[in-house]
Amino acid sequence: AALTLSLTTVALLALATVHLFADPFGLHRFWSEVRAQKLPYQDPVYLQERAQFYYSNGDRALAHDISQRILMITPNNKEAYKLLAAIYLKDKNYRKAEEAARAATRIDPTDGYAQLAVGESLQGQGLEDAAIQAYRAVIASKTTDARQREIAVEKLDRIKPSLSRTTEFQRLEKPHP
Repeated sequence: AALTLSLTTVALLALATVHLFADPFGLHRFWSEVRAQKLPYQDPVYLQERAQFYYSNGDRALAHDISQRILMITPNNKEAYKLLAAIYLKDKNYRKAEEAARAATRIDPTDGYAQLAVGESLQGQGLEDAAIQAYRAVIASKTTDARQREIAVEKLDRIKPSLSRTTEFQRLEKPHP
């Protein structure tokens, strides 16, 4: 049985293939909905999930636009600010990363990941002493978890390895009860 395809069938298959590879996840449709502000949901939680999805899949521009949209709906959304800080850090835009991370820490001063982002943005700007202070704040905080303190310790050690051998640092490194 020979497989014979008409020219029309081949053209339709080619068109479907091009469409599938050009927009496999419906990103362009979603992008246009964001631009037109015709999203099916105005729920910030839904939008945050979408922004995180696009960020995780490498579409920082779309994640950025959705995060900005979230902030139009709920101006005090620390998760949107933290995602913006992460996007700016990836893009090496350290000044904007610092602004976004500081906005998140103003909303929730106990958020260890926002504090870490402040430190990373300061470090990226070459402000090592300020970055050290930010990382020390994460380590000293009673509200940060062990993983956040561990990350701060690693970042401090990269800035100044001799700091990790000091008595003060060893005192800070111990987890709080």
